[in-house]
Order: sequence, then structure tokens, then C-alpha cells
Amino acid sequence: SSHGGARGATGYQNQHSKARFLERIGQLLPSGSASDISSLRYQLLLAGFFSPSAPYVFQGVRVAMGAGFAIFFLIAVSTLQLTIPAIFILPATAGMSVIGLIVPGVYLDWRRASLRAKYQNAFPDFMDLLVVCVEAGQSLPAAFDRVAGEMVRFSPEFGANLHLVNLEVRAGRTFPEALAGLHERIGTNEVKSLAVLLKQSEELGTSIANTLRVFSDEMRDKRLMRAETKAHALPVKMTIPLGLFIFPTILMVILVPVLIRMNEAFQ
Repeated sequence: SSHGGARGATGYQNQHSKARFLERIGQLLPSGSASDISSLRYQLLLAGFFSPSAPYVFQGVRVAMGAGFAIFFLIAVSTLQLTIPAIFILPATAGMSVIGLIVPGVYLDWRRASLRAKYQNAFPDFMDLLVVCVEAGQSLPAAFDRVAGEMVRFSPEFGANLHLVNLEVRAGRTFPEALAGLHERIGTNEVKSLAVLLKQSEELGTSIANTLRVFSDEMRDKRLMRAETKAHALPVKMTIPLGLFIFPTILMVILVPVLIRMNEAFQ
């Protein structure tokens, strides 16, 4: 176990050193305006990157991948001895470099959309656990603290964001402000609706447990509707692969024996 811990520590140090190297590269580049850095930081936050140095690391990754794609292309051309006219070498290298610059942004968009879908799928389960804790007599912050520990097992990303809510409350922020921060980090409308619902429930003096139970039922129905929508869209999505791959194969299986028999009959 000590060897495993040493390997884990070594791997963490290597990752940290790579991140620091990429951060230094990003800091050498023109950072742009403060609004551009703030926008990039927010996009990285939605993608699950909370480090203050994440924008600089992202810029360093873009530069490294742009240079890496170009160098890989040149090495591949020289190694495989491809006969490419010299006039096309420079544009092709520049094109590969541009692709390398674009890939991190594409990955960032994919990761942000993927995390958003995970948050939406985990939210009804979070609401069910929250209702159970509140009905058991716990206060809302205490229930959030307990549910955060449980959600880490099923959705680590969502559980980490809930844990940040607890830390913000302990640091002195009000609970609605902490929920607003959670909405900014994960970007789902469900959290915003929950914050508004809790505020209205507090102002009107209604039972928080009953309010949360009704909202939890709505969230489960909403998740079911999303699943049904995906199921209904499946036949339409299957049309293209059926037309391009399966139908021609079936047509060949049917027609080839007929063509062979016709050829034999006319000989």
C-alpha cells in the first residue's frame, strides 16, 4: 500500500507540474480584456474547472495542442515520405495548427454540456434525499450538508458543488446567496427555481417540507419527460444508419442470389 501511495503521490506531482508549466505558457500570452478572462473563467466553471489559474492553463493547452498538431503533421509527412507539393506544406501545417487550437474549445463545450446533463439527471435524486432529511426534522442547511455527502457517491460533480454551498454558508453567506452561487456554477434552471421557491415559501410562511415534496415530484416528472423525448427521437435518428448501412446490405443479400440464378439461366 505504501508503494501504491508513493505512485499516487508521484502521479499527482507530475500532473501538478504539467499544469504549472501550461499555466506559465498561458500567462506569457496576451490575456485580452478583463471581460474576456471573466467570460472564459465562467465557461471553465460550468465545465467543472474551479481553479483560479484555469484560464491560463486552458490557454497554455491551446498553444501546446496547436504546436503539437503542426509538429506531428510535419513528422508524419517526413516519416511516411508523402509526396505533397511544397506549396501545400505550409497551408496544411497552418491548418493542423488551427485544428489544434480549436480542439480544446470543442472539448470544453462537450464537457459543459455533459456536466449539465449529469446535473439535471441527478437533481431529482437530490430533491428526494432533501425532502427525506427535512421531513426528519433537520434544518435546510443541515439537510444540504447531509445530502451533499450522499450525492458524492452517485454524482461526484454535483456532490462537490453541494459541498461548496455548505462551505459558503459556513463562511457567512446567506442560504439564498449560496444557492445563487450554485446556479452560476452548474447553470441549470432547476437550482434557480429551487431558490425562488424557498424564498417564496419563507416569505409566505408555508411548510418547507410540503413545498419541497411538490417540487421533487415535478422534477421527477420532468426527468421522465426528458427520457421519453429521447426515446421518441430514437426512430428518427435511426433512419440515417438504416438507410446508409443496413438497407443496402439487406438489398445485396436479397438480390445477389437472384442475379446469380438469372446469370446461370441465360448461359
